[in-house]
Amino acid sequence: MCFVSGDLILRFLLPVVAAFAGAFAAFALENHRRKRQTLLSEKESANRTLFVLSRLVNDLGAFRQQYIDPLRDDPDRSLKIRAKMKAENPTLRIDVREMSFLVRDKQPELLMKILIQEDRYMAVNTIVDSRSEMHLREVQPRLEGAGLTFGQPMDRKTVEDALGPRILISMENMTVEMIELLDGTITSIRRTSEELWSHMKSRFPDDAFITIGAEIKSEV
Repeated sequence: MCFVSGDLILRFLLPVVAAFAGAFAAFALENHRRKRQTLLSEKESANRTLFVLSRLVNDLGAFRQQYIDPLRDDPDRSLKIRAKMKAENPTLRIDVREMSFLVRDKQPELLMKILIQEDRYMAVNTIVDSRSEMHLREVQPRLEGAGLTFGQPMDRKTVEDALGPRILISMENMTVEMIELLDGTITSIRRTSEELWSHMKSRFPDDAFITIGAEIKSEV
């Protein structure tokens, strides 16, 4: 009968065990590195998205402060709110692929809310541009042709005679729709940003994430 000594077994097994332990340690280290990289990428993506949302709401807030709030309660606001230069689409966009980790976080509704904010922003710009074009091409020339200026009192009958019922009613309706959509979009972007911020802070309480500053109220 042939016996294998314990020393021989050990000499055979030790290199195998050492190789296995080394491979396992390397795998664990690489797995840990990848997880850290994934978490870092998610935090960076969230901050980029929060930055884009802050840019959108700041842009809309500046327009509201300069154009809308001073005339919000003026009965002639449909005419007095001046035309705005055509807005450019934002160069910074929300990347849905970057934010797809929210699905894994069981936050698909939050992801959809984030993506909708860009559409809402575009919708505001669209109606602002349409109203501004009508103001420049239709309202101002007709009022000037009738000898009317925005600084003087204008009763509705005089304005309607100068513009015609169609243009006056269109301006009134577009102005109401613009203000309602603008106010609703600013509120929606703020709430969505706060929801994303809260979610990320719940996951990474020690990390910093971008917040939208306090809303500035106009003094009118």
